[in-house]
Amino acid sequence: MKKLVFWNFILLLILLIPLEYFMKTQGYQPGIRGTFKYFKTVDSLYLLDGFTTDSAGIFKVNDNARNYLRNYLISKANDKHLSYSSDSCLNEVYSIGESFKTAANFPETNAFSAFIASLKKKVEKTNLDSAYLTYLQAPINEDGFRSIPFKNYKTNKKKVLLLGDSFTWGHSAENITSSFADHLSAKGHVVFNTGISGADIPQYMTVAKTYLKVLEPDIVIVNLYLGNDISEHDRAIGQDYPLLYPTNAGNLYATAYGLFLPHPDSVYQHILDRITIPRQEENLFNRWMAKTRVTTFLWRGLGLTPLVDSRFSSAYLSTTEHGEKSTIGYSVNRKYLEQIAQLCQQHQAKLIVSIIPTNNNLNISDEEISILLDGFEFQRFKAFRPSDYLNQEDGHFNDVGHARYADFLDGLIL
Repeated sequence: MKKLVFWNFILLLILLIPLEYFMKTQGYQPGIRGTFKYFKTVDSLYLLDGFTTDSAGIFKVNDNARNYLRNYLISKANDKHLSYSSDSCLNEVYSIGESFKTAANFPETNAFSAFIASLKKKVEKTNLDSAYLTYLQAPINEDGFRSIPFKNYKTNKKKVLLLGDSFTWGHSAENITSSFADHLSAKGHVVFNTGISGADIPQYMTVAKTYLKVLEPDIVIVNLYLGNDISEHDRAIGQDYPLLYPTNAGNLYATAYGLFLPHPDSVYQHILDRITIPRQEENLFNRWMAKTRVTTFLWRGLGLTPLVDSRFSSAYLSTTEHGEKSTIGYSVNRKYLEQIAQLCQQHQAKLIVSIIPTNNNLNISDEEISILLDGFEFQRFKAFRPSDYLNQEDGHFNDVGHARYADFLDGLIL
């Protein structure tokens, strides 16, 4: 009998060891309840260079990244002195220089590169033509956005201010100049692109408040993503209240359920408290189940039943203002959209709130969207397809999605 138990134990180990190794290769970690797209645990947390928060509270690209990209693009060759470290710099910001070099040298790359090639051939160039050629060599303007320089160009073309997040920035386009913002430029519009990864509706309002009077756009488009743009909690806006902390663990949002966390370490710990098997100090079963990836996975299944203690830890709950329960609901989204609408009215600009659905809920109803916006008016492209997104995990537009969305917006602009 003892031998049978022994050999059953050995057989179990033989089965579990490769399973443990396989789960390790898939990104699973002991004690962590799953894998996460934009967060990873690290031995030592540190900030990455690329973003900053200005005096108005606007989150944008910093001078270090802006100057690096300009110097990289005016260099005649890939100067080794102009390389950057992905360990200390945000790749999504610092890497865009390669896209702009390709667009500058190969007109067949996309619609924007063909547009640039046509500008280069013009004998007499307007100030706007020169602005786009400047953008080609300095893709981050003086205000910290991936856009042409911000000034009130005198032109008969439609001037469009884009407000948005990573979709508007151009995330997941094979070449970032294949993004819908650059497609709109190629279609003949004057595009001021203020899309920044991670941005939210309060940022959109602050950008509109700062730049509407400077740019005097004809149209303001809020490209509203029904993922992390939607909130049931307000947040503070100001230089001392950054939108997020870009770190080697991921972009960590500085406000958790309405409570501002003033240091990246506190945000990191808050996330760990949420995703780690809880109450290990007081619960022996939870503590042992957190030892391996396999047992952690089993615990996740058991956590759906009353058999285990799966309540959030007191440490996690102590860092939220009202736990996870909102006191204001989706009215906070309407509050900021109404402020943007008032600013547009003051500056005689047409406002369009254009919906970008999540790739796992493309068929969300108008009624459901209206609830998220607390009844605020919106426009939507109802023909989005799963094939318009890079993949299920990434969730951003691919080149086809960017082009189709640009066509939709072009129709609204005209």
